Amino acid sequence: MHPSGAVLREHSLAIRDGRIEAILPRAEAVQIPADEVHDLPGHALLPGLINAHGHAGMSLLRGFADDQPLARWLEDHIWPAEAAHVSESFVSSTPDSSWWMRATASGASPMSMPVTRAPR
Repeated sequence: MHPSGAVLREHSLAIRDGRIEAILPRAEAVQIPADEVHDLPGHALLPGLINAHGHAGMSLLRGFADDQPLARWLEDHIWPAEAAHVSESFVSSTPDSSWWMRATASGASPMSMPVTRAPR
């Protein structure tokens, strides 16, 4: 077991039947017979982060019909609101992102947030 955040330099990944079989020092890995070998110097191997997504945008809809069951909340309230209001300018970062971070962290009402349109 390696400490959290450890960087394993000069290591290899062994895959069998589409699954990770081992992560081991390169010196050991070169002794394993393999159908395919990819030598990628200067690269980093990162986890796939399956289903990694955020809900930061939902801070703008905090409290919006939140007393509804999930399916009704999404289908009858959230998705129609997104369809009506989400645009390129809606998802663009604001010039004053420090305000944005403070506002969302404090739970500011969407009505109190400044609107900044992205240049076209």
